[in-house]
Amino acid sequence: MGGATNPAVATLLEEIARAKLRAEERRQAAAIASTVQYGVVREGDSVILRLPPAPQKPADDDCCKSGCTPCILDSYRDRLHAYDEDIQALRAQYERVLNGAPIDASEHHIRHALPGGLLEPLQFSSIGIMHTHMLG
Repeated sequence: MGGATNPAVATLLEEIARAKLRAEERRQAAAIASTVQYGVVREGDSVILRLPPAPQKPADDDCCKSGCTPCILDSYRDRLHAYDEDIQALRAQYERVLNGAPIDASEHHIRHALPGGLLEPLQFSSIGIMHTHMLG
């Protein structure tokens, strides 16, 4: 069929394409970050504190504003809270090591860096358009 594309559908497809691009950028950043050892690390004769990057804030248009539970913004807030707790724990561990305690590998658990599972946006393989309205 060779008709004009519905503007609402075209807009939706553009938003999906932008969201997929952002998701791919996040996946690539996570892949790079997963190769780095964060926490209290011994390098040669030095002990360093390597802090992980903070969780990436969702873009304003990542939230669909339809009242989802949990919302992507709720997920971000929870990951940010976990990140803050992780940073406090890593700093405390670093202080203990500087004061002579051994590096405890079991303390390297960084919760915020774990994948969000179903809370991660755009892990769906398809979408269905249930209803459209012609605008204008």
